Amino acid sequence: MGDVEKQELPQGEIGRRLGCHVIAELYGIAPGSLRNATCLMDALRQALEEARFNIVTEAGSHKFEEGGQGVTGFVLLSESHAAFHSYPECGYLALDLFSCGSQDPLQVVSRMAEALGAERVIKQRFRRGPACSGALYDTEPLPIEWES
Repeated sequence: MGDVEKQELPQGEIGRRLGCHVIAELYGIAPGSLRNATCLMDALRQALEEARFNIVTEAGSHKFEEGGQGVTGFVLLSESHAAFHSYPECGYLALDLFSCGSQDPLQVVSRMAEALGAERVIKQRFRRGPACSGALYDTEPLPIEWES
């Protein structure tokens, strides 16, 4: 591996990153909602639109007929992506959001939790990408956030 070149950034840009990635775990959701692909995709679409994300295409969803009959869904955004995996047998939804734009993925998590009636939410937020000029997000460590 060669030498690493240090990049000098303009004042005010030091320590900023390209994106914000949110991983959320939503618990205590009614199994019927978690088996309903239309309900889940509609809730995600509405949450994204309310948080001002730009939907490029709804790549789709897949309902599993075996196991707990969960659903996986994916939306391609101009800012990056949003995806979920539901586990009705556990009352659980895994939510994954990445934004390289100015929109806040945490708003989507809050709206999804409200729409689905989640009893408990755990959110983790990560800064992604290298420090570079024009990046939107600072690099302060972010704690895991718990809600009840």
